[in-house]
Parts: sequence; structure tokens; C-alpha cells
Amino acid sequence: MNAIFWFLFIFQFSIWLILSLTEVGRKITLVWALLATIGWGLNVYFNYFPLIQTGNISLGVSAIKMAVLSGLDLLLRLVVPPWMGLIAGTMVSGSSR
Repeated sequence: MNAIFWFLFIFQFSIWLILSLTEVGRKITLVWALLATIGWGLNVYFNYFPLIQTGNISLGVSAIKMAVLSGLDLLLRLVVPPWMGLIAGTMVSGSSR
């Protein structure tokens, strides 16, 4: 592991600590999570919901599938801290060599 990884890891971990351990950080995280969730809901409503109402079964199934997949992606982004992705990505890229 090189110096850039450790710099990014320490930077992301410290921001995560500040956001999770302070009162102001928790409020910032709550606002960010609400905005992300509202954005996801509007995206689903305007992009996928009209496809369900067309009457085309394959478009409706595709719309429901995409809404569920994007919902799982949103859930992962809200639950998993960013430094976990950095560690997982580094481990995966290191094992593929």
C-alpha cells in the first residue's frame, strides 16, 4: 500500500469520525441523507413510475427492477462509510494482479 492510499484513508476516516461523533456532524449527515433520499424518490417517480403505467409488461417489470436496484444502491451509500469502499476497492484491485 502506498502513501496515496494511506492519505486518502486517513482523510476519509477523519471526516467520517467528525460526521459521526459530533452533534453538528450528525445533523449534516441527516440533511445529506434526506436530500439523497428525496433525490432518489424524485428520480424513481419521474423516470420509472411512468413506465409502469404504460401497460407494457416488460417496461413495467424493468421499471420495478431498476427502482429496486437503485434503492439498494441508495441504501448502501447511506449505510456504508466511504472509507470502507476505499479499503474494499484496494483489496480487490490488489488481489487481481
